[in-house]
Amino acid sequence: GIFPPTEPVRQEIDFIVERQSTLTALLPEIDRQLLPLPGSPQVRLLNREVSQALYASLVGANPSAQRRDGYPVDSVSYGEAERFCQLLGWALGAKVRLPTVAELSRAAGDVTRPPAPTQAWTFANGDGINTHAVASGSPNAAGFHDVLGNVEEWTLAAPTATEATVAGGSVGWLAEPGFPAKVVPKREKSRILGFRILVE
Repeated sequence: GIFPPTEPVRQEIDFIVERQSTLTALLPEIDRQLLPLPGSPQVRLLNREVSQALYASLVGANPSAQRRDGYPVDSVSYGEAERFCQLLGWALGAKVRLPTVAELSRAAGDVTRPPAPTQAWTFANGDGINTHAVASGSPNAAGFHDVLGNVEEWTLAAPTATEATVAGGSVGWLAEPGFPAKVVPKREKSRILGFRILVE
C-alpha cells in the first residue's frame, strides 16, 4: 500500500516478485551471452538476437509471425523492443537499451566483404522469408552471431523521433559489402524485424 499500482517503483517490484523463479533461471544464461562491445569494453552486447522464448518469458506474450521458441522474436515495434529493455533492466538492476547503429556496426566487424555464408543467414543461403534459430550459425571474430542477416534489428533513436534505423540486413538481404541500414517508422512490424540488447 506504500506505492500506488501506477508508480514505476511498484511496477518494477511487482514484475520482479511475479517472475522471481523465471528470472532466477534466466539471468545466469543471459549474463553468459553478454559480450564486451569492441571499442567499448565498459558495455556489453547480447551475442545473439533476442529469442522468442526470452521475449515471452519477460513480456508474457510472443508476437512473432513465425513462432518457434529458439528463433528470433519478430513483428515487434520499436516501443515493444524498448519495453523489453525496461523489463530486463529491472531484472538485471542495470541500464538496458537498444544499441546504436555505430555500436551494432562495430559488433559486425569487417564489412568490407560480404559475410561468409556460415556467419549470416541471407538470401544467398535461404529462401528469403523464413528466419533461422538464434546463434545457429558461426559467430564472427568478436563472438557475435547474426549481426548480419537473419532479422533486421532495431537501433536506438531519440525518444521524440517517430522513426528509427533498422540495421544488419535479414534473410531477404542480398549479401554485399557494407553494413545495411534503413530508416522506418517506429510503429513498423515485420516478420524479419527483431532486436538485441546492450547493457551499460
